[in-house]
Amino acid sequence: MIIGPLLIFSCPHCHTSVMQARHSSNNDIGAVYYSDGSLRGPMYAKGNKVARCAKCASFYWLNKDNQVASIDWEDLPDECPVPFAQALSLSACKQALESSFFQNREEELYLRNHYWQLFNHTRRLKQPDANNKSLFAFWEQNCRALIQLQVNQAHSTLIVAELHRNLGEFDNCRRLLSTANSKDQACIREQLLQACDAGNRYQIALQGPR
Repeated sequence: MIIGPLLIFSCPHCHTSVMQARHSSNNDIGAVYYSDGSLRGPMYAKGNKVARCAKCASFYWLNKDNQVASIDWEDLPDECPVPFAQALSLSACKQALESSFFQNREEELYLRNHYWQLFNHTRRLKQPDANNKSLFAFWEQNCRALIQLQVNQAHSTLIVAELHRNLGEFDNCRRLLSTANSKDQACIREQLLQACDAGNRYQIALQGPR
């Protein structure tokens, strides 16, 4: 992992600042790839695209429109008053989606993927939020919305199949996987088919080439 400068962003509503490191490269050594497309590893940092302001609770994008400065790590004071941006929690992401904070398909897709993958991770680890009925009901609703966003999109077959598997719709998953015939999809396809045969709806760690 190569870390670039720290980027400073300002909430457009109350001008409270947060910062986030820019990574010029990532390292997936020791990382685990999961069936929903997520990746977690000790030297891999995805970075956040959305923040919720700690002062006014507004959502805003960590983009060029809201970036106000940058600073090199060596110039960072020992006691920096600007906190790091935090990833949206399940509850916060749910609120962002319910409030239609997004303005286009790309933004909606980012938020929905974030919720889907975070809930999957929470459920796989059997964390308390996995038993929250409201969050689970929204996860199901979100999965169906993602299917609609992804259907007929290029290179989306495995993702849509995984969404159906997560929902327990194994026949739909198998039907889609039967159309994933390219060599680079074979390894993942077989692992998803095995999960279907086992009646497994959970996010799985992928093995072998991806």
